[in-house]
Amino acid sequence: MENSLHERYLKSRLPNRFPVAQVCRILTDKFRAEEMDKSWFADLKKDPLVHYERIAKCFKIVDNSVLQSLFSPEERKMHRDSAVSFRNDRLHGERERIWRDIQEGKRLHVVLETVDGESLSGFTLQGISQKLLAELVVLQGIDPARAIPGTPPYERYLQFAAEAGYL
Repeated sequence: MENSLHERYLKSRLPNRFPVAQVCRILTDKFRAEEMDKSWFADLKKDPLVHYERIAKCFKIVDNSVLQSLFSPEERKMHRDSAVSFRNDRLHGERERIWRDIQEGKRLHVVLETVDGESLSGFTLQGISQKLLAELVVLQGIDPARAIPGTPPYERYLQFAAEAGYL
């Protein structure tokens, strides 16, 4: 199967890197994402896997029909379980409400990073959606030096590209 995915990848002419502007258009058009202010994500400065200074754009996805299309049955069950477990908790402020919305599947956040100011080099997804994760991995692209058939990073990339409908 991997070999056929590799062949489909070669025929697809997927770019190795996507420009941040194109990624933003895909997020807003395909997922009705809305831009958020980077300052809302200031807590990411403490995350060792995030390069806060490289953050180019931040988005939220709150459209219920889009969210439902992004979640698998297992993810929806996790959201329902979260809603039940938090049912009697009191919320203390806007940030707590937003984090609860993420845990209950009412919201997703996407933070885009760029090293060169042009192309997507990394991302942070707040919330759980395998479908959106696959899309973001494809949009992040793959270094041609790592696009070697049979290697785990490349096979994982190909699998995500197939899941996201690019192959």
